[in-house]
Amino acid sequence: MRNRSVVSWLLALLFLPALASADVDLARLLERGRGHAGRAVAPHALLDGFDDERPGLLRLLVHAADARQAPAEAVFLGGDRYAVTVNPERAAELAAADPRLRLLWSAPRRPLLEQALGHLRVDGLRTALALTGKGVVVGIVDTGVDVAHGDLRASDGKSRIAWLLDLSRPPLGRHKAIENDYGCGKQDAQCAVYSGADLDDLIGNSTPGDEPRDTFGHGTHVASLAAGNGLASTPARYVGVAPEATLVVVRAMRGASGGTSDPDILLATRFVFERADELGMPAVVNLSLGGDFGAHDGTSELERGLAELVGPTHPGRAIVVAAGNSGELYGGLPYPTPLGIHSVVQVPPDTKVRVPLIIGGSSLPSDPSKIYTWIGTRPGDYLSIGVEFADGGSLLSPAAPGEDASDEVNGILATLSNGVTESDKPETVNHGDAALLLKGLFEQSTVLALTLEGAGTASIWVQPSGGIDPSSGSLGVLLPAATREGTLGIPASGTGLISVGASMNRSAWTDYRGRSQLATLGGADQVRAGQVASFSGAGPTALEQLKPDILAPGGFVIGAMSHLVDPRRLVGEGGMFDTTSECKSAEKSCLIVDDTHAVSTGTSMASPLAAGVIALLLERVPRANQDQLRLALRAGASRVSPHGPSIAQEGAGQLDAQAALSILEGREVAQGAASSAQSWMSLSSGLAHPDPAWLVRGLLHLRDAQGRVIDVPAQTLSFSVEPGRIVESPKREAPGLWSFAVTAGEATGGGQLTIEARVNGRPLTSQQLAIGVDPGVARGQPIAGEGCSLARSPLTRAPRSRSLLGLLAVVLLPVVRRRRRAA
Repeated sequence: MRNRSVVSWLLALLFLPALASADVDLARLLERGRGHAGRAVAPHALLDGFDDERPGLLRLLVHAADARQAPAEAVFLGGDRYAVTVNPERAAELAAADPRLRLLWSAPRRPLLEQALGHLRVDGLRTALALTGKGVVVGIVDTGVDVAHGDLRASDGKSRIAWLLDLSRPPLGRHKAIENDYGCGKQDAQCAVYSGADLDDLIGNSTPGDEPRDTFGHGTHVASLAAGNGLASTPARYVGVAPEATLVVVRAMRGASGGTSDPDILLATRFVFERADELGMPAVVNLSLGGDFGAHDGTSELERGLAELVGPTHPGRAIVVAAGNSGELYGGLPYPTPLGIHSVVQVPPDTKVRVPLIIGGSSLPSDPSKIYTWIGTRPGDYLSIGVEFADGGSLLSPAAPGEDASDEVNGILATLSNGVTESDKPETVNHGDAALLLKGLFEQSTVLALTLEGAGTASIWVQPSGGIDPSSGSLGVLLPAATREGTLGIPASGTGLISVGASMNRSAWTDYRGRSQLATLGGADQVRAGQVASFSGAGPTALEQLKPDILAPGGFVIGAMSHLVDPRRLVGEGGMFDTTSECKSAEKSCLIVDDTHAVSTGTSMASPLAAGVIALLLERVPRANQDQLRLALRAGASRVSPHGPSIAQEGAGQLDAQAALSILEGREVAQGAASSAQSWMSLSSGLAHPDPAWLVRGLLHLRDAQGRVIDVPAQTLSFSVEPGRIVESPKREAPGLWSFAVTAGEATGGGQLTIEARVNGRPLTSQQLAIGVDPGVARGQPIAGEGCSLARSPLTRAPRSRSLLGLLAVVLLPVVRRRRRAA
């Protein structure tokens, strides 16, 4: 998928032949021996392992076209994908022994709640149709669950978890055939399999702590939102969407840090579906996890591997993914604002552009932190990429497309591969992208700069780990002139997966002491129920697909709390509810509503609510496939109100369970006239580019005066685009849902693109977009010439300013922490 230079990436022609996968080829990375200045470097030291307690081991995805080529220690994942657990030396041996093997590594994926059911219109399915999820498997791939929690047990006290795979524990030996099938005990990749009966025995015995656990609390919370029955309370409270569904759970985190690897996500998803097949039940898998490092175009091996497990050939299966919490933007620093994790930068010909990487001081200054940066390009672009210090000194000399660089300067280790993968159809998709990996102590706040030369457009994403991860209390890593567009996480950018963004669920709640708590987001005084959450990851994908697919409540939702993460009982920090950043009062334990439930915020909470709705749909239509379910959710969506900061965050709209079921079952739609007040457009982006090859995709939703789905004859529908043109004519996808694509004309930058839909010649609805080569230019804040001044930034001064850090903590840290903690 990579070029044939030293640190490059190998061409993949699997699944979709027009697409090349975007993952790190570890074997070629390990070939890098010395930097440009002759210093010895160790690129493998940049790679996060799969277990923080054994940092020398890596969990890799292996491609082997023939099963006989797979290493003896490999575990089957599906298709031609396998997983191995190796140290770098063994990885090099495997690659040398058979060059046909591809050993792929990716940055870790992190874990990304009563009143919510009203927003989803679930009540009608329960009362009129008595749908509860019975006979459907809800799969939870997460941090594990508190198996003794009352919301996850039946009224007779028995566990509602039919099977549980724990990747953090050694094999039990009770289910040897299953454990062998999933690689439990192979090498160092231990795991244990529990049946529901096993869990009942462990819960009922006199040995404390011998049952599977959830020491972070994320998986327990997520599971209860999708399928909790509320029986931890009397009377039952905080009931999930599908309270009678059967649970199959995987603790996908092998270490204590909360990260997981792509091979383990695939292994976990395979486990859920295969257990559901044995039970004879349809299944939906929830993935409230993801990351920002990658091409964001759906071609990662994780996204493609997941997509192969669902679709038309796998009826009765669905995968739901959280959109991620990277859509937030920040101010308060002397750089072109706003700041965020994603920026799009135009590089004019013969111009050097410097893009600051603003790095917060590490909360663990004695332990190295890592920064994973992905630089995407478009077909025809040519960019040389380097890295400099704030004073202009070189960290990494510029590398042209097809070249690589690796060096260590002033304690910072860097490796860059420019041209990470190829495509057999570059006019369709371009992977002349670059991957930059950095490692250092970052004891003080630091500013580095990407240098870009040549001509083209760079789409940049950053993902930190270690002491500079915002979840540890650091500022993290931010880019100037950032944009919400394109902040959808991975694997949520997978075309064949159902991705879910977040809307606000509530603005206040009553805590366990009976005190009223007001919600806050980054210091905002007002949070309105129904509005798009400002942190919710936004589309489009790098292939301009409209994502997320749907919104569900994710802001301040009440769900189950693992007994191990109650902040009132914790010594020190550790649980997901041990924070005051989401409460205006900033009181300790303000998120706790009773002894077994708490409030949380993130697309991690929206995703399981959508998964619960899909469980209800599968109870009614057990053979529905992923594509049919995704289309039903989109076609039945309701209009988002009030609108959020960017239309790209809204997807097709707010999830409406009753309308989705009506679409799925093919019921008749309303008759009459389409209403201009109730109909609307969804668009993939909030920005149009003055480039005929750069598309904006859209959906037109037709509703009558009562807001009901309505259809119109194709010949009565027309569109106009000024200044621009329609490049994909309107296509009826489902009742009341039409897709289209438009583009702005050349030399239209600085203007407005107006898209208008008409029925029988009368205006129905319209949208306007700003036109610019990148968001900064559209806002009148281009980064050009020498780019931003770096040396004058207070962040680069030493020693670190306490007053500045205090300002950062107040202005930026509360929301940044939430974005990572509840992704």
